Amino acid sequence: MKIVHGVLSMLCFNLAYSHMTPVITHILPNQIKDIGGATEMACTVSNSSNYYVLWMKLDLNKSIEPFLISFKNTLNIKDSRLSIIQDSMMDEIRYTLQINDIQEFDTGIYRCQIVIGLHNIISAEVELKVRGPPMIHENSTASMVVMEGQQVTLECYARGYPSPRIYWKRENNGILLASRSIFKGNIWKIPAIRKEDRGSYTCIAANGYGKPSRRRIAIQVEFAPIITVPKRNLGQSLHNDMDISCNVEAYPSPAIIWINNNVQLSNNRHYRLVTTYLIVESLRLLILFL
Repeated sequence: MKIVHGVLSMLCFNLAYSHMTPVITHILPNQIKDIGGATEMACTVSNSSNYYVLWMKLDLNKSIEPFLISFKNTLNIKDSRLSIIQDSMMDEIRYTLQINDIQEFDTGIYRCQIVIGLHNIISAEVELKVRGPPMIHENSTASMVVMEGQQVTLECYARGYPSPRIYWKRENNGILLASRSIFKGNIWKIPAIRKEDRGSYTCIAANGYGKPSRRRIAIQVEFAPIITVPKRNLGQSLHNDMDISCNVEAYPSPAIIWINNNVQLSNNRHYRLVTTYLIVESLRLLILFL
């Protein structure tokens, strides 16, 4: 911004004795262009022979300072995609800013300015919007590990023009909460997550332009062990082998022991303990009586 003020101060010194009042007679309307395309933004001025005409760029979100693009028919920045053309028409001059191979960062407000004095500037603006496929921001929710019963908030943000629509789906089209298969919105809150809610979720951003953008989020839910016994009563002839099993579901994977008459069992010539993994977060423990 200091550079811009410095340029304006220099211009005002040279314009101190000018009496003609310049006017911006025409500027092209707002533009919507595709990525990779081209655009022309023309600003026509009259009574400007003794004044300087500038093209400035302003950020839509005002997160960066405005910067000078051109000074009359001279570019102020080195960018092979940009050019400035000056045409004289009767008592008017047209300054056309051309942008080729348009990129997303070209989005913004372009201001045509006539500098009359340090605090006397005539201006007109044209907004350039760049149409492109959605892109999900990195500040969206990442994979996580949570406790059962905890409130979970999933957030997904995307940029692009037109503004992307956000919705969520579960892996393999699984059911979400309230028997829905799709949740629409940037922020999805699960008041009390259950172990049945663990798995993979996908945030999808779509704006009808190009392919939708996707972000996969894996949710692991920590929960206390749940033990089920397939058979509670077993019988076997003396001196024959017998299998006793139980199923344990938990996350993280638990430590499992077998106890008989207050004595912890271990592998020996009478017992053989076998642990097998059936599915993720589910264990099956088998004890063989030999």
